Amino acid sequence: MAESVVAFLLEKLVLVVDQEVELLKGVRNEINQMKDEFQSIKALLRRCRRKGVKEWVEQVRDVAYEIEDVLDEFILSHQTGHTDTDTHGRGSFVRFIANVIHLFTCFEVEHEIGTHIKDIRIRIQEISNRRQRYNLINSVELGSTSSIVKLNNTKHDPREDALFLEEFQLVGIDGPREEITGYLLKTDRTTLGVVAIVGEGGLGKTTLVKKVYDSPKVEGHFPHRAWITVSQTFDAKSLFESLVKQLFPELEGAERETMELIELKQMLNVNLRGKRYVVVLDDIWNLDAWREFKNAFAIDNNSGSKIIVTTRYKSVANTCIQDYGNIYSLQRLNFEDSWKLFSKKAFKLNIENASEQVLKNRSVKFLKKCDGLPLAIVAISGLLSMKQSSEWDKIYQNLGSLMDTSIASQSQLEDLYLVISLSYNDLPYHLKSCFLYLCIFPEDYSIKCPRLFQLWVAEGFVERRQHMDMTMEELASLYLDELIQRSLVQIDSMDTRRRVRSCRIHDLVREFIIVKARDQYLATVITVGEDHGELPFLSGTDYSTGRRPQRQLSISCSGRQDTWTKVLTENSRSLSHLRSLFLFMPYTGTHLVHSFSTAFLSNFKLLRVLNLQDAGLEEFPNPIVDLFYLRYLSLRRNIAISHVPSLVGKLIHLETLDLKITQVYQLPVEILNLSHLRNLFIEHFHALYQGVKLPAGIHNLATLEKLVGVDADDKESGVLVKELGMLTQLRKLGICNLRDEDGTQLFASVQKMKYLHSFRVSSKSKRFLHSNSLSSPPVSLKYLHMGGTLDELPGWILSLQNLEELHLSYSGLKNDPIEVLQVLPNLMILGLHYGSFDGEELSFAKGGFARLKMLLLWRLDNLNRVKVEEGAMPVVECIKFSHCYRLKELPLRLEHLTTLNEIEHRSMPQSFIDGLHEHCWKTGHLPRIVRY
Repeated sequence: MAESVVAFLLEKLVLVVDQEVELLKGVRNEINQMKDEFQSIKALLRRCRRKGVKEWVEQVRDVAYEIEDVLDEFILSHQTGHTDTDTHGRGSFVRFIANVIHLFTCFEVEHEIGTHIKDIRIRIQEISNRRQRYNLINSVELGSTSSIVKLNNTKHDPREDALFLEEFQLVGIDGPREEITGYLLKTDRTTLGVVAIVGEGGLGKTTLVKKVYDSPKVEGHFPHRAWITVSQTFDAKSLFESLVKQLFPELEGAERETMELIELKQMLNVNLRGKRYVVVLDDIWNLDAWREFKNAFAIDNNSGSKIIVTTRYKSVANTCIQDYGNIYSLQRLNFEDSWKLFSKKAFKLNIENASEQVLKNRSVKFLKKCDGLPLAIVAISGLLSMKQSSEWDKIYQNLGSLMDTSIASQSQLEDLYLVISLSYNDLPYHLKSCFLYLCIFPEDYSIKCPRLFQLWVAEGFVERRQHMDMTMEELASLYLDELIQRSLVQIDSMDTRRRVRSCRIHDLVREFIIVKARDQYLATVITVGEDHGELPFLSGTDYSTGRRPQRQLSISCSGRQDTWTKVLTENSRSLSHLRSLFLFMPYTGTHLVHSFSTAFLSNFKLLRVLNLQDAGLEEFPNPIVDLFYLRYLSLRRNIAISHVPSLVGKLIHLETLDLKITQVYQLPVEILNLSHLRNLFIEHFHALYQGVKLPAGIHNLATLEKLVGVDADDKESGVLVKELGMLTQLRKLGICNLRDEDGTQLFASVQKMKYLHSFRVSSKSKRFLHSNSLSSPPVSLKYLHMGGTLDELPGWILSLQNLEELHLSYSGLKNDPIEVLQVLPNLMILGLHYGSFDGEELSFAKGGFARLKMLLLWRLDNLNRVKVEEGAMPVVECIKFSHCYRLKELPLRLEHLTTLNEIEHRSMPQSFIDGLHEHCWKTGHLPRIVRY
C-alpha cells in the first residue's frame, strides 16, 4: 500500500518542482532531495514482504502523507488569493486590499512551510538510513512474479473466468439444486411455502439459489419472480420498490416512487393473492429483516407460491420456515468436490510438466487448509494458477506468517482470511491499492467497471506508462482482469460482447479488505443511522501524536435524514485531510437538504474524488467549486440539478465530470477552463433526442477521451461539430439533434478521430443523416448507433472490420439491410429499432452473421415475416422482439438456431407468443422465453 502512496507523492513532487518554482523557490532544493530519496525508497517498497520491516513501511507511508498535506495546504492557500473575478469599480479596490493582505500572509506561510519541509526531509533521511537495519538494498526485483507487463504478454481473456465461474457453480451442487427445485415445483400446499438455505459465509448459498432461480423449470413454473439482496444493512423502501418493479413491471416507475412503504406492502399483499410466484430474499441477517418482509406476502396463498431465504444463521432460518417451510443446510465440499474445484482453476494454465501425482500431493496441503470452503478454494487456486508448481511449497510455508492476526482472530473463518491474506500479499504493488479500494462500495454492490476505472485513475493508482498505446482507463481494465484472474474479484455481469460490465466482491472478502484498508489508512467505511451519535474513529490528523489521516471515506446512510445529516455535519470538521468522499444514500423520495450538503462539503478542501451519485441533491452544491484538487466529480442521477455554476471553471484539475441523467441542458463557457478533462458525461435518459448544449471552443479540451450527450441543435453547432475534429484523442462520442446542414461537417470531423471506438449520432426530428460524407471511418470503431433517415446503408459501413455492435433507428430503409450487414466479420449485436426498416420481410441467409450473439427487432411497424436459412447466425444466443405488431408468426426455420438460449418479447401479437411456446414444445428446443 505504501508503494502507491509514494508513487502518487513522487508525481506531485515532480509537478511542484516543474510548475511551482517561484511559489516554493526557498525550499526547491529540499523538495528535489526528498524526490530523489523517495525514488530510492519506492524501489525498496516494491519488494518489502518481511514482517520485520512493517514498522519501516508505516513510517514511509506516514511521512509521505504528511508531505502531501503540507504541499497541498500551502498551494491551496496561495490559490485562494487569486480566485476573485471581480475587476470593476469598488470590487477591484477590495480585491487589491485582499491581495496585499494575502501577500504578507504568503511570506509567513512560506517561511513556515520552509521550516516544516526541512524538518520532514531530516526525518526522511533518518527513515532511509534505517533500511540498513533491515538489510534492505536496491534490487531489480520488483515484487510479485506477476506484473502488468506479464499480463499484457499473456493477453488474459476474462471470458475464461466467466467460464470458470460457470463451472464453479456446478461443483458439488447437483444434489442440492435438484432437491430444492423439486420442493419449489410442488403444488400440494394450501399455504405459502418457504425454503431457507442456511450455511456459513463462503459456502455458495447465493450461487446455488441463483442456479435454481434461473433454471428453465423454475422460470416456466412461476409467472411472477423477484430477487432482492437484503444484506446486513438495508433500506426497506428501496427493496420493496424493487419487488414491485420485478413482480409488476407494467406499473409506472413514478407511481412506485410516490408510494409510502406501507402502501407498497399492501399492494404486494393484495395483488399477489391467487398468483403463483417465487421471491428470493438473499442474505438475511436477523429476525427484524424477516419480519419486515413476511407480512407483505399472503400466508394463505394456495397457488404453490414460494419464498426462498438465504442466511448464515440457523435461528433466522428456523423462524422463517416456522409451520410452513423447509430448511436446507448447505455443507462444506467433500475432498472429491474440493479437488474438482481446485484443479479447474489451479491447473488451467498447464504451467509445468510435473506429474499429476506430484501436483496432487502439493495440492492436498492447500485443500486441507481450505477445509472444503469454496470461497477459500477459489482464492488459493487463483493464486497458484499464476505460479510454477515448484513455488507452491514456499507459498504454503508463508501461508500463516503473512496474515495479520488482528483480522483472523476476530473471525471463525481464520483459514479463509489466511488464504485471502496470502493472495493479497502476492499482489504486485500497483494492484494492492486497487484491491483495497473496493471496500468503499456497500455490501453486495454491483460495481460498474467504467466508473471503477475512472476512480482508480483519479486516485493515482494507475501508473502513467508513456510507451503503452492505451489510455489510463484501458490500463486500469487490465488491472481488473488480473484481480479477476486471481479470483479476488468476481464477475457480476458481462455484455454480449463478452466484456466484463460490472464486478463485485464477496462479503467475506469485503470484510477482510475493510479491516486491511483501515489498518493501511487508505479508507474508512462507516454506516450512519439513527443509532449513531458521535463517530470517535473519525478523529482528526495529528502526526505528532500518532493520529494518522483519513484519506478515503465511504458513508452509507440509513434511517431518517435529519438524524444522519446531524451526525455527519458534527463530525465533518475533523476530516479536513480527506482526499475522497463517497456518500451512498437510501432512497427516500425526497431531496437531500441543500443546507446540509453546503455545510458538510465546506470542510473538505483537499478532495480529489467526490461521489454524490443518487444523492437526491436539490441543486449543484456551491462548495464544490472551491475543491481545487478535485479530479473526479459524479452528480449522476441527481434529477433536480438543472444548473452548473460558471465557477466550475475553477476546477482546473478535474478529469471526470459526470452529470448524466440530471436536468442540466447547458454548460457555462467556463467549462473550457478544465484543460485536464478526459471524461464528460452529460447524456439524458432519452439520449437519442435529449442532450446538453456546449459553448464554442470545445477544441480547447484537447485531452477529452469520452464526450457523451452533446446537443447539436443550435445555430452555432456548425462551429461545434467542426471543432470536434480537433479532439483527436476521443474514444467515445455521443451527439443528438444534429441539424441537416451540420451532418457533412460532423462526419468529416469523425474521420479524424483515429482512436474512436464508440460513436452514437441522431439527427434532429429524425431527419436525414449525411453519413456518406464519411469516406474513411476510424478503423477502431466497435460500437455504432445512427438515428436518422438513410436512403440506403452507407458504403463505408462494410469497411468496419472491427465493428462489434450496430444499432439503427428511424432509418426508414426500404431494402432489406441484412444482405449488406451479414458479411461484417466481427458483428456480435445488431439492433434494428423504431422504423429503421420499412419493408415487410427480413431474410437471414446461410453463412451470414458468423459471430452474431444478439439480434434486436424493435418497433418495425411493417415487418410481417422473418426467414432464417440453415447455417445463418450459427452462434446466436438471444433474440428480442418488441412492438412488431404485424409479425404474427414465428421466424421461419427458427429450429436452425441451435445455439439460441433466450427469446425475449414485449407487446407482441398473442398469436406470435402462442406460436413461440408451441414451437418450443414441439421441437424439443427449449430456449428461455422472457416477457420483459
